[in-house]
Amino acid sequence: MIRIETGALVASVSDVRALLQYYGIDDARADELLAIAKSGTEPWWDGYAALGQPLRKVLAYEDSASHIRQFQAVMIPCLLQTGDYARAAAEAYDVRESRLIELQVQVCLRRQELVRWDGGPELSFVVAEDAICRRVGSDEIMRTQLTHLLELTDRRRIDFRILPLAAGVCPEMTVSFMVFEFHSDDEDHVVSLADPHDHVLVRDDPETVSKYLEAFEVLKESSLSRCESTEILARLVEEVDRGR
Repeated sequence: MIRIETGALVASVSDVRALLQYYGIDDARADELLAIAKSGTEPWWDGYAALGQPLRKVLAYEDSASHIRQFQAVMIPCLLQTGDYARAAAEAYDVRESRLIELQVQVCLRRQELVRWDGGPELSFVVAEDAICRRVGSDEIMRTQLTHLLELTDRRRIDFRILPLAAGVCPEMTVSFMVFEFHSDDEDHVVSLADPHDHVLVRDDPETVSKYLEAFEVLKESSLSRCESTEILARLVEEVDRGR
């Protein structure tokens, strides 16, 4: 333990868990420290304390995941947003000072290194059709965003599917969520339940985590294929062009 505390030895996730228990660290701080231990890197998100600890914990888990599954019912996922779309969305949801909105945009774009990096996690998205069609910002912002999505769907690591309006309503659609899977089989999945203003993490609760994994698969089965989803995006770009 002395070698770990002095930095002479790099702590494993198991070591960190043991130390957290030994020192009686509360759950909120424990989430962040465990996620940092999994990532094994300096946490870039520490520079964004103004955006709150819940988001920073999500970023830590996201940064160390091997597979990220996300269902989004309202907006295009942050990992897939352009800067202008992210800014327009933040301005629509937030009445806070512009400095914090710009921080949100910076974080959103920084998160996307996971998408661009060839060694990044596997990414699976199911996005409701009305979220894709919902106008955020100007026609130009929407055209650029939809074109950006089209380009991303060509990447092998990204499985992007649209949940069509024709799929109707089901219980699995009631909340947007992310499921983080990690490289080690010994590490349990973590779920993030999100709305525009907060993030709730579910960990150490196998039954609830399993429920969201199953929900994602149900939503995926109800979604269009990757090819069909790409065709929808291309059609939407054409519609925006015709309306300009």
